[in-house]
Amino acid sequence: MYSTKTAKAFATSGLILSAFGGITQSIGNFYAAKSEQYHAASRAIDYDLAADIASMNADQEEDNALYEMARGEQEIGALSMRSGQESATARATMAARGVSLGVGSAAEIMASHEIMKQRDMLTINSNRVRRAASARMKASNYRGQAIMARTSADNMRRTIKTTNPWLSGFTSLMNTASSVANQWYQYNKPVKTSGK
Repeated sequence: MYSTKTAKAFATSGLILSAFGGITQSIGNFYAAKSEQYHAASRAIDYDLAADIASMNADQEEDNALYEMARGEQEIGALSMRSGQESATARATMAARGVSLGVGSAAEIMASHEIMKQRDMLTINSNRVRRAASARMKASNYRGQAIMARTSADNMRRTIKTTNPWLSGFTSLMNTASSVANQWYQYNKPVKTSGK
């Protein structure tokens, strides 16, 4: 069996080891909180970058929508010019053959040609509007991504502000001090003797 002196030495050693363990844990908690702050700062930068890229993509898609509308206008203009040239050529050819332009099959040919031109113009217009709308939808999606990324970046910055490494380390140290004090009291409390 151990003597009382040896038992007290073990108890004291245990208290010292508990205190050093608590100090080590406090330091670890401090650096864990610091690491959390650095990680949050890094994530905030990543989110800011993602928001900037999404905003640039949204701007590009908006430019694409404008381009599609302008391209459609150019296609309509080219179709009108080509159609006008074809009509003029057809009229000249029919007039050279002595065909009366305003009546009969000549009038039907010219009306048919105008109907085809109008149909092609409507198709071009429909396509340009559809392509522009698609680009604007993509732009809207990118803007939404930018908003979400900026919100996430703001949340990461709030995490940095609310994480306090000193408080984390101090809280851990106080818990250790309380535990060591309780153990010390348990080892050193007077032993009640039964009797008088």
